[in-house]
Amino acid sequence: MSTVPSLPQHDSVAEQAERQKELAQARQQYVYEHDSRIAPLPTVVSVPKEANFRPVWVVGVIAAVTPLLANVLAEGSRLFSNGAATESAAEHGMTESEVHGAERAFAALVAHNTALAAHHAELSSPPLPQAPQAPAPEDMATQHHGIRGLVDRVEDAVEGVVQKVLHPLKTLESMVEAALRELEELLKTVLSEAFRLLLRYLGLYGIAPNMQAFDDLFRLLALPPLAAGWDDDLQFARLRVAGPNPLMIQRLTAPDARFPVTDAMWKAVFGDTDSFDAALAEGRAYLADYKDLDGAPNGSTPVQKYSAAPLALFGVPRSGAADRALRAVAIQCGQTPGNSTPIFTPKDGGAWRVAKLCVQVADGNMHELVAHLGTTHLVLQPFSIATPRNLPPQHPLNVLLSPHLVGTLPINQAAVSTLIAPGGPVDKLLASTIEFDGGLAVRSVQTYDFTKHLPTNFFKAQGTDDVEALPQYPYRDDALLVWAAIREWASAYLAIYYNSDDDVQNDKELQSWRAELASPAGGTLSQLPELQTFDALVNLTAWVIFTGSAQHAAVNFPQNDIMSYAPNLPLAAYQPPPVGPVANPEQAALRALPPLQQAVLQQAVGMVLGGVHYTRLGQYELTHRGPYFADPKARAQADVFRRRLREVQAAIGQANLTRPSYIPLIPGRIPQSINI
Repeated sequence: MSTVPSLPQHDSVAEQAERQKELAQARQQYVYEHDSRIAPLPTVVSVPKEANFRPVWVVGVIAAVTPLLANVLAEGSRLFSNGAATESAAEHGMTESEVHGAERAFAALVAHNTALAAHHAELSSPPLPQAPQAPAPEDMATQHHGIRGLVDRVEDAVEGVVQKVLHPLKTLESMVEAALRELEELLKTVLSEAFRLLLRYLGLYGIAPNMQAFDDLFRLLALPPLAAGWDDDLQFARLRVAGPNPLMIQRLTAPDARFPVTDAMWKAVFGDTDSFDAALAEGRAYLADYKDLDGAPNGSTPVQKYSAAPLALFGVPRSGAADRALRAVAIQCGQTPGNSTPIFTPKDGGAWRVAKLCVQVADGNMHELVAHLGTTHLVLQPFSIATPRNLPPQHPLNVLLSPHLVGTLPINQAAVSTLIAPGGPVDKLLASTIEFDGGLAVRSVQTYDFTKHLPTNFFKAQGTDDVEALPQYPYRDDALLVWAAIREWASAYLAIYYNSDDDVQNDKELQSWRAELASPAGGTLSQLPELQTFDALVNLTAWVIFTGSAQHAAVNFPQNDIMSYAPNLPLAAYQPPPVGPVANPEQAALRALPPLQQAVLQQAVGMVLGGVHYTRLGQYELTHRGPYFADPKARAQADVFRRRLREVQAAIGQANLTRPSYIPLIPGRIPQSINI
């Protein structure tokens, strides 16, 4: 900003005319599009250049992608180096044509790896440390015995890519565009039939022969820390309060007719001195209800998958117990009780093990479609469009919100065109059809209650705000700390410019912004609250900042260190839910878990989406030359905000000394905006 922000009603006639001129230009760049895969939610006809991906962001994505490429290439190189390539093809029953398809995929991956390294070097100044690279093609020439012509094709592909990458790049913008094209081509390769053949050729295909096979997918990568306890009951319960989707549990105040849990089931977990009735009365019983998935059709891309809408009961030991962590009590893999949906408890052994996977699949689907895509990415999309269209650069709210909207438009545009496209990662990985999945994500935005989702209101509505009844809920505790700091910052900043409720009501640009966000022809956010008071403006402003930064961090980054290991949170089941005893628990679990080729794709998606940290909450100057805020009063309040975030970071660090570590909401790990 070069000038101190002002409200339109305080400007001169000439200054107001200048504001209108700037808005007219912005409206030519930010044009609504309501006819896409997320209809009727808006996208833009095209993302303006000023809003597109930044070079540093592209470097971060490349840095997240290249170790994954190296990990797959290392498995191929292992076969080549020990002369097992031909034997592998025979072992997996592949025809000569299929082997050639696998060869082409491997050559393409080596070429992509080389190209991305070149882009990384071009965009990095100074160059950043390079990710592990695949063996050089010339080294493979003496090692490979069973695939005719592979080396020649790899060398030709690499030479062509290098020539294409290094010579035409003249400007930073063209460098970014070229790198993004390469990443898009890589995604096409990963989703192709040839890549499926390569995974089959490498033995990374079909039902895992044992659990070790999932660990082996991380040959050159750090195994997620929760991998060892993927089937542990305490970890299963802990994911409800500190996992990728810590939003599902709600306090149960009375028995639920859909889920006829007995007192004996409760006592089996908490002992004879406790009872289900006592837990209900004391607020210690919690339900995870996946009713939004009821009626979801089973998906079949690329193989048959199974969806369910389970109910899961959890509880907390009575006050005074040595360990009051949340515990799992019972699971019903459907919304209607009956012989086809029995209730399973920890005493049911193998059936309980598979029933937990049923819940995990539902949780993963609700995470990706609602908690992640719908109520962070898509719900903030209208703000990314309406803000530049209605608030000129000199409007104080534009100044404050713009850093918290950086990257949201292009990453959402990329998601619509690739991630949630038919045959894309969501279609391949999640349990239902792409039509159902897209509809669920859209509905989560259309029915979004902004007032309820203010963090303090959310936990109260869920009945999870009582620290005595539910003492171990890291997401709640950390979210409330970050929310308080953000709301204080929003209030202090806005108070510089708004002296009364009248100032809010008389700000025509602000009221136009709110009206466009709620309009069916604009943002379509029908439940957006009116902005008639300063307090309402503070709440909405703080919500935008919190959702774009902390809330997205809480649901996005656990994809890397939890969801990249498919057994932790599988995104689809590959067997129907259990209806009775399970004779062989290990084999039943392996059949229900994702086949290895699906686990590889889930690993890739999780580690890329959860592996890019671009910008940092409160650090407004990181992507801006000089002071970001032109107003000294705003700069002073920004300093206060940063000090508050440091206090929050210290408090979370202290809490992590006495609880299993929870890191997504550590302020130093929270980006400013949704940009991945």
